[in-house]
Amino acid sequence: MFCLRCIVANVCPFVCRSNFTTILPDVGAYWTAYEQISELNVHLNTFERLWAAWYQYMENDTLATG
Repeated sequence: MFCLRCIVANVCPFVCRSNFTTILPDVGAYWTAYEQISELNVHLNTFERLWAAWYQYMENDTLATG
């Protein structure tokens, strides 16, 4: 995860020890949701699995749709 300071200052994330709030999402959590959807819903095509994983990952239908 990168903090805002790392992105703006172009600083290596391993050097930065700041307490800023991270702004980039956890990509691994999305792919975990995708794998779970894929295992349970083998009848869905790839696009439908990506779409369903997005809604599960976001945990908020309004934000996922927006």
